[in-house]
Amino acid sequence: MADPALKQNSLLRPAALFAIPSLLSLMLYILTMPTDLSWAFYSADGAELITAAATLGVPHPPGYPTFVLLGYPLVHLPLPLTIPLRFHLFSAVAMSVACGLVSLISHRLFSPGRFVTSCTAGLLCATSSLIWQQAVVAEVYALNGLMVMVTLWLLTTKRSPLLIGLSLGVAVTTHLTSLFLIPLIAVMLPWSQAKRSAIGLVLGSIPWLTIPFLAAGDSPVVWGDPTSAAGWWWLISGQLYQPNVFALTNTDLIARLRIWAPELLTQLGGLWLIFPFWRMITKKPLASESTSFYWITAGLYALYALGYRPLDAQVLLIPAILIIAVLITPLIKQLKNYGILLPFFLIGLNLSGFLAVKNIDVREKSLKALNNLPENALVITDGQDQTIFTVWYFHHVENVRSDLAIVDENLIAFDWYRARFFRSNTNLFPLQEDDLDRLIAEEQKKRPVCRLSLQPVSVDCQVP
Repeated sequence: MADPALKQNSLLRPAALFAIPSLLSLMLYILTMPTDLSWAFYSADGAELITAAATLGVPHPPGYPTFVLLGYPLVHLPLPLTIPLRFHLFSAVAMSVACGLVSLISHRLFSPGRFVTSCTAGLLCATSSLIWQQAVVAEVYALNGLMVMVTLWLLTTKRSPLLIGLSLGVAVTTHLTSLFLIPLIAVMLPWSQAKRSAIGLVLGSIPWLTIPFLAAGDSPVVWGDPTSAAGWWWLISGQLYQPNVFALTNTDLIARLRIWAPELLTQLGGLWLIFPFWRMITKKPLASESTSFYWITAGLYALYALGYRPLDAQVLLIPAILIIAVLITPLIKQLKNYGILLPFFLIGLNLSGFLAVKNIDVREKSLKALNNLPENALVITDGQDQTIFTVWYFHHVENVRSDLAIVDENLIAFDWYRARFFRSNTNLFPLQEDDLDRLIAEEQKKRPVCRLSLQPVSVDCQVP
């Protein structure tokens, strides 16, 4: 008969392995996160995502239905917190849990009996700047990182293939790059279990089916026309952004590596840079057969991020860093208990950058600009995410300046945007084509027309 004390210890050890890095990283994130709306760390999309969640809308492709459905109660719960802070906390909880799972998977694959080593892997991950950045802002990458690590934990602990597929399906609804996990799962699972994992994948993908219902509502934030089959596929397949995939020239690629290098060198304490020389150091293979496909998966994420055109492509490295945090466990083990000093080194290295952006007041300058606009004005935003998404948030979530009609100079080129905009603004000249100048000319006869930018703040009004 098994000793009850041993059984209890076997349960407490994994619980502690998960809880220690999760709770410590959550404390760090709470202390360093903005308390209100923020544009820090490529998070200008956060205002749009919050607005979509508050109004049950459909944000930019691929629509992020799981984020919207989870975010809706965050907005409407009676909590003594600003709405943006609730979403920052949501990211912090998701990312801290993901880092706790890094420790559990590390322990499973590399370091049974090495408690400190596994905890260090999770904490190294948590304090790496790119992980830390996305853990303190309202964005989709922390939720996606969580679902990626849940999927890998289910895979490495050999759980039901139905559950693995289900988790993968949900992960894909949080970010399309989760599809890079499919080759790893296909290799790790026996073919006899493929059918059950495929069923799980379909069930986990159900949030995609909510998009037409969300689009049929009155939310001002609905991209495309996903109420039709073609429009739904255009949205969830991210066709709007497909020209950005592997779009960098060789010159652009070199320039990107030069820009990224200072930050990438410090991720995970720089241990990932040493790992290619692992065999030379220890005379051991670079990767075992069981972990080589994890390296390949991390490589797929990294290559995709490297070749993606927009400047914020760095955030696409988040899943790769989470996976590599597990894979460098043998190097952490070589450092013995001294490895635990590395997360503190990263905190010291990165802390000042987080404190510098913590209290940048997006609210103050945005409200000042909005409140200085004339009554009943037509406001034309400058096409920048910081401006249109922030204005959407204050206008539709906090009901600031409900008298204004707000149109974006870039989005108005899309038929679907014009259709929804003029459906909600029936008192404006009904523009049928992409002709912003015509709209301005007609509306200037009866109301103020203003051009607005928030980065930097600029307001230019013409009063009839």
